Amino acid sequence: MISLPIKRVSPVHDGQQIPLALTTSELPSFSNFVVGLNDEVVMALRNFARAEADSLIFLYGQAGTGVSHLLQASSHLAAELGKKSLYLSLAEPGLNSKILKDLDFIDHLYLDDVQSIAGDENWEEDLFHLFNQFRDGNKCLLIAAKQLPEQLSVTLPDLKSRLSGMVRYHLKKLTDKEKSVAIIIKAQALGLKLSSEVSNFILTRGPRDLRELMQCIHKLDQASMISKRAITIPFVKQTLDW
Repeated sequence: MISLPIKRVSPVHDGQQIPLALTTSELPSFSNFVVGLNDEVVMALRNFARAEADSLIFLYGQAGTGVSHLLQASSHLAAELGKKSLYLSLAEPGLNSKILKDLDFIDHLYLDDVQSIAGDENWEEDLFHLFNQFRDGNKCLLIAAKQLPEQLSVTLPDLKSRLSGMVRYHLKKLTDKEKSVAIIIKAQALGLKLSSEVSNFILTRGPRDLRELMQCIHKLDQASMISKRAITIPFVKQTLDW
């Protein structure tokens, strides 16, 4: 389902309209995720949010495939259903492993970018105890990384064993046709009007990584709002320096 754009009101600063960073329709959700060949994964994460499936899941996928998007979408759904839900990226600068010791009040926990803490003794030890806590308490724990558990540089054998024993899902990359759909969805969420010619140009000339591609759309949106110009191919070339 394609989410409908909502009207945005931007504050005025130094005579220019400054775009708001995020709108409701841009928040990660299942409705604005392009599924591609990932129907099984999406269904699993929907059911996980409803506590109707496996309670210990390991999701892996390369950068730009939408792993973080899906984790946050599932977390939002769990919260809407009245669950105490938390999404946490372990790649966030300044995080301390002690944060994992105070999460006993959480029903659904989503830990992203676990590869970022692999090899750190304190993180691995605290994650191991957290895993046991959620497993023994029949709570829902979803761990995500860019690689399979066996490929992570985890040095604590018991933790590697726990991760390897989780139900696992692989998030596959989108095809170019599916990326084109993702561009359209993002543009509509921002209230942008993109012709098929401009959309195809962005897809052809833009980065292959989907996350970077979406950042290009955001940059075009901001530049268009400030300059009050329509998004044409010359405008794209000028704004993105292509």
